[in-house]
Amino acid sequence: MTTTSTESTDIEDVWSVPKNWWATAEAFRGLNALQPRPVDPDATAQLVRMLDGRRGIIADVLEHTGAAGLGDLADAAREYADNPSGDVSPLGAAAVWVIVHYESRGCCRSTSDHWRHEEMITGVFIDSWIAEHGLEFASVAAVFRSGMLTRDVDLGSGTRARALQLLNTHDGGVGGRGDVAEQLRPRLAAASEVDYRAVVARFSQLRADPGTDWARLTTSYLLPDQQDWVDADLALAGLGNAAAAARLLSALTTAEQYTRFMAAVMQVYIHDDHIFNMLTQIGPSSATAVVDRLTATRRRSKEDFRSMAAVLLELPCDSAFQGLLDHIGNKDVAKALTQATIRYPRRAMRLLSRNAATTGSPAVVRRFKLHALAHPELLFEPGCADAAALPLIEPAGRRPDAAASDLPVVLTAPPWAQARTKKPPVLITPAPARPLRLRWDLGEQQQWAVTWVSSYSYRFDRKRTWGLLIDEAREAGRLAFLLALSPNQDIVQALRLEQPGRHRATGSDPEAPMRRLVGTYGADALDFAVSAAVANPVALAGALAPIDGTRITVEMMRWLSRKQVRPTAVAWFDRHSATAAVDLVQAALTDQGRDRAAARSALQLLAERGHKAAIDAAVSGLSKQARDSISFVLQADPLPAKVPALPRWIVPAVLPQLCLRDSVTALPDASVAHFVTMLTISGPDGNYAGVPVTADLVDRKSLADFVWALFDTCRLEHFPASTSWVFHALGLFGDDDTVMRLAPLVSVWIDDAASARAVAGLNTIAAIGGDTAVLALRGIARNKRRSAIGPKAAAIADQVAAASVYPPH
Repeated sequence: MTTTSTESTDIEDVWSVPKNWWATAEAFRGLNALQPRPVDPDATAQLVRMLDGRRGIIADVLEHTGAAGLGDLADAAREYADNPSGDVSPLGAAAVWVIVHYESRGCCRSTSDHWRHEEMITGVFIDSWIAEHGLEFASVAAVFRSGMLTRDVDLGSGTRARALQLLNTHDGGVGGRGDVAEQLRPRLAAASEVDYRAVVARFSQLRADPGTDWARLTTSYLLPDQQDWVDADLALAGLGNAAAAARLLSALTTAEQYTRFMAAVMQVYIHDDHIFNMLTQIGPSSATAVVDRLTATRRRSKEDFRSMAAVLLELPCDSAFQGLLDHIGNKDVAKALTQATIRYPRRAMRLLSRNAATTGSPAVVRRFKLHALAHPELLFEPGCADAAALPLIEPAGRRPDAAASDLPVVLTAPPWAQARTKKPPVLITPAPARPLRLRWDLGEQQQWAVTWVSSYSYRFDRKRTWGLLIDEAREAGRLAFLLALSPNQDIVQALRLEQPGRHRATGSDPEAPMRRLVGTYGADALDFAVSAAVANPVALAGALAPIDGTRITVEMMRWLSRKQVRPTAVAWFDRHSATAAVDLVQAALTDQGRDRAAARSALQLLAERGHKAAIDAAVSGLSKQARDSISFVLQADPLPAKVPALPRWIVPAVLPQLCLRDSVTALPDASVAHFVTMLTISGPDGNYAGVPVTADLVDRKSLADFVWALFDTCRLEHFPASTSWVFHALGLFGDDDTVMRLAPLVSVWIDDAASARAVAGLNTIAAIGGDTAVLALRGIARNKRRSAIGPKAAAIADQVAAASVYPPH
């Protein structure tokens, strides 16, 4: 099915139904050829066994049905129940199905299992009807079933029973998931022409006699290609019934019918099946139903947004694109909007420019700017772009680009833009590993030996055997606590023989038991302490501060790449630079894979922190080639092994300009891209050398506005992965205005349980510092004091206040 809008011959308005939609939509004769499963020849035997297990229930319901004045209905049902393959009526067959369907309620543990069970039961009935009596019989039974229910009957003395009930003339009928009509519709759509015409003729009679609303609505549902029936049924009073409304919704084929339907029905829940029926039968004109589903507050689940956004993406009409644009704040919808912008560039230009000019939404304005950059030719195409939005593309007062000769090399030809110089590796025979040893500062050992370890950290039964206590403590991750709190046992032997296992960090000082053990037992505790720290470096790396040796150098070298442990590793290298340099040189000149690259990065760190003399001493006894290799390492730009590409959501042309100090020029877009790359490879301190160089070159206010625009762009993109550097940039170059903008967002993140992002925001405000930051942090702490983040905000506020002139709280 391919359609083109009557208002346009543009290729963007040509539409074909996606193939997978036909499989989701219900069958429609002449449109989607869904092949029903074959009729089970054993269905009647299965049905008899099913009825045999329910004879008592069927008899009771029919007895009470006859007593209620529906004797003919009860007799017809008895005849069918007694002999399903005999001379029976569709009315009786439908009545028995209703009783069995009612009896099966509550038979399964889950709703999905219940639906599958109901579908199985209905399938057995339908297959038996068709096998024994033909398709027309089954179709008529489906119509009669839609006018029939079971109801409670009061027998007196608090006793109640069930009986069949026929609906009134203007009741809209019943149906739904697992219903007879639902399973019959695909069989009718695939029926032979002879069988189909027989059903049409029989349904025409039923629409006149009994002529009830439920009969008419069910026949329109079962034969939706009979559009004159559908048009007539749109005026029925029974449309007020939800089940009936859903039935007719699956038979509409025009936008006019849908408009009449929505005007007649007060409220109807539109299922996914209905959506795809409307899409395949009506086409893009039904986009408003999808948009309404997307907007409905009770349906705002993540899966709904994703599925409905995917549907709107396929519809080439303004209402579908506008529906996506109206929900741009949702991550899944935003992704679909990006694809729709690529697929329908002219429609995107028209609607983005119009919305950007009228709403001024930052997210919409940004998308309009990006689209204008991608398709500048559309800006001047008649009727494509809203003239009121054109000033947004090139705002007044934009400065010209600075000349390349006025900029440092790092902004015009940075190292990552050049081919990296590769030198053949110089390999040496590694020296033997240095053993573990202690290097105490003055008085440090005595302090560690008396480290206080709370007895509440780990309580144990002193009456148990020592071996059992050790096993239990290791299993609980408390072996270090046990050894630190048990002075009367042979601790030295345990330290030498026992493996520490995974140390469970508890309390405010998880290193305390390890410091006490190292301080008290010295060399006897080294292997135990190192093994525990390697297993849990976040909690115990600090306990290795006085320990030296090749094994420690290698671990600290690796931990430099771990954010939580890096400060401890840096402090360790400052303390042991002379001996660590020897190990690092050995690793840098030895073929050890990743460790070789890590060693070279650690050597660069030592040089940056003023330990160049230690490195020179470490290489003094090596060959000239080896010394030159290490010299080359130290002179190389400290770049990661792979410099990340500029994130796709960053387009320098749509960001605020970075204006140069004491100049009327600004950084060109290429230099802006290089600066953003520097930020991505820098840590929280902006430690890549090009970052402070650029910061000194540009105007401070311009830089603050720029990093906020980076953050805002990241936020509008719903915080893609690996964007912590954006918060670091805010902390480095943000100002008081940044604090005032960021603080309300942190509060929102706390309310939305985005705790990691909220903490990142708190740390960013703290990094900016100053009186405004203290006030903002204390405001967050006060307003969110009942949340888990509130006390953290208060503690951070006190730390910032202690570093400023602002009085403590």
